[in-house]
Amino acid sequence: MRNFRAIILVVAALVVTTAVPGESEDIIIEALTDELERSMNELQLEDAPKPYFIGYTVFDNTQYTESFFVGTSVRDDAIRARTLRVEVRVGSYELDNRNYQPRANRSSAITQGLPFTDDYEELRRAVWRATDVAYKNAIQNFASKNTALENRRQEDSLSDFSVEKPFRYTSKPEVDFDSIDLRMVRDPANELSKLFQNAPEIYTSVVVATGAKRRRLFMNSEGSFHDIYEQLCRIRTMAFTQADDGTELQDYTTEYSTDCIDFPPVSEMKSRVQHMIDRLQSLRLASPPEEVYNGPVMFEGQAASEIFRRLLLPRLLAIRVPMTDNPRSDSLRPRNPFLDKIGARVISAKIDVVNDPTVATFEDRPLLGHYAVDRQGVPAQRTHLIDGGRLQTLLSTRSPVDDFKSSTGSSRSGGSAIPGNVFLIPQEGEGLTDEAMQSEMEFLMQDYGVEYGIVVRRLANQSELAFGNRTSNVLEAYKVFPDGREELLPVIEITGYNDRTLRDIVAVSKDVGRYDTVYGYSGGAWVTPISIVCPSILIEELTVRKMRPISPKPPVVPHPYAEPEALSN
Repeated sequence: MRNFRAIILVVAALVVTTAVPGESEDIIIEALTDELERSMNELQLEDAPKPYFIGYTVFDNTQYTESFFVGTSVRDDAIRARTLRVEVRVGSYELDNRNYQPRANRSSAITQGLPFTDDYEELRRAVWRATDVAYKNAIQNFASKNTALENRRQEDSLSDFSVEKPFRYTSKPEVDFDSIDLRMVRDPANELSKLFQNAPEIYTSVVVATGAKRRRLFMNSEGSFHDIYEQLCRIRTMAFTQADDGTELQDYTTEYSTDCIDFPPVSEMKSRVQHMIDRLQSLRLASPPEEVYNGPVMFEGQAASEIFRRLLLPRLLAIRVPMTDNPRSDSLRPRNPFLDKIGARVISAKIDVVNDPTVATFEDRPLLGHYAVDRQGVPAQRTHLIDGGRLQTLLSTRSPVDDFKSSTGSSRSGGSAIPGNVFLIPQEGEGLTDEAMQSEMEFLMQDYGVEYGIVVRRLANQSELAFGNRTSNVLEAYKVFPDGREELLPVIEITGYNDRTLRDIVAVSKDVGRYDTVYGYSGGAWVTPISIVCPSILIEELTVRKMRPISPKPPVVPHPYAEPEALSN
């Protein structure tokens, strides 16, 4: 039995010298280390297996949120939470209690609150209690899983947990972490909200400022350890209105920063919000297309990144689906088709795709998907996913899936694989100038016999939408005519596209842009941010038509700000 205490306390000494934690943080490390060693040596029920693996993660989160409506604060919240996550595995790396979903709601990876205290004994008690519950759940799940396995034919059985080298890492805050004032995010947010004072055509708006900081402390029985301090701040501006026929219109802008200081200049953020306001006002008057359009569609800037986020990124994740007690239902569960497409062409041959969370900046700004070590203690690494349109591998965690038997350091949330910084790179000689992209579209317009092409510049990330029942994801799109004229399109929908559509990309731009967003649900205290660097793309043919939503009628009387007296005030 290795001396876990000796291993961890050596690393803890490094934390003291590099990250400068307070006394209570040293006590947390000591309490976790002592309980980890005791549990590995002594935790065992009669006639039950001992743990072969225990992992502890402490999250100490502080979050400040304030909402603004036309220049006035309407709500603010400050929350601090300290939680402990305990994972206990019994059996062996080849077969253990995980990757199994029992009928009873028993989890062998539990999360509970951890007290805000410097009392070593109280912290030990909390860790001991959580470990005990997780262990008892683990042995019950292990027994149930073995029973379930007896009732099914096993062919190529996968290990339940990959063997990885221990990795130790500590981060160093550039300033005293406790002194960071998350309220710095409020002033620029309030400035953005004031822009709606002069926009009576916008029925509802809100600007939400969020500043979050956290410490993530991790250790496991293999000797891995990390102690990380990180921040994420966000200003999200959301607006909603209706056209005269009742069609609901909404849009948003989101600014991210790895601290609450390094946002873009306020003037730049205000320009983006004002552009959104102007666009919504124009959409209220835009004429819908009278016919269904079938022809070339170009996705520029943010819209291109959102297409890749929506259609490609979920396919690039090797996620283990847990078995249940019912083999028949297991066989009906959906399977990622990319698991069977290694070596096959999955997108245009003009594009390479690389996931690289080790890159910290792009164009002198921090990338949101940068991290040093994932939540399972595996170091981040560069992964070449697609080469010349052909799939090379997938992102994985410590839960093996098919041929993906080791981790790429991609466990970023809840044990699932999530991308970090995704770079979609045009192949050498394939990137076109803006003029060449336009010429390619005009050629396709002639080929398809259409009078105009369509350019999409903004697509919604559904987790960012906040108002109404709008089902269209197209936020900004234009008819583009051969003479260069552009005409704003109203609410439209693009149909018939899926991950196979990415193989129909006929041109990519030489220039690439960087776009920050979140992966998955964005309403939690700590979202999972990613950065996407990609070119604009031209797809040969898509179907575009007017959207016909069922919408409520617009308000009977105008917005109060439309009154002359209100405007003068």
